[in-house]
Amino acid sequence: MGRSSARLLLGTSFAAFAVAQQRGRNPEEHPALAIAKCSTAGGCQTERTELTMDMQWRWLHNKDGYTNCIQGEKWSDEYCSDPTACAKNCASEGVSIQSYENDYKVKAAGDSLRLDFPQAPRVYM
Repeated sequence: MGRSSARLLLGTSFAAFAVAQQRGRNPEEHPALAIAKCSTAGGCQTERTELTMDMQWRWLHNKDGYTNCIQGEKWSDEYCSDPTACAKNCASEGVSIQSYENDYKVKAAGDSLRLDFPQAPRVYM
């Protein structure tokens, strides 16, 4: 098998597994957080980063309505018979800055981050 054939075979095999989660109706916003990137040569420079919330804390519902795709501690049989069906049938809602602060108890201001436990979710930069 030549290189072109191998690339085509490899590319088409990945295409069969590419499935994306549906986007919900609410737009996604990311709280800004300043961090310092330091080196011995250049000292510290401020960088602007953004936070995002762990998917486990987001609302995942059927894409055409408001029924949860997770029922208790298991996936909904109606919408999630397998991973492909779940990605096709369920939508993940975005989180606004206001919702981060009021609903999830995550507050970013300048270079500080406040997480009020036990309500605060995992967040990533």
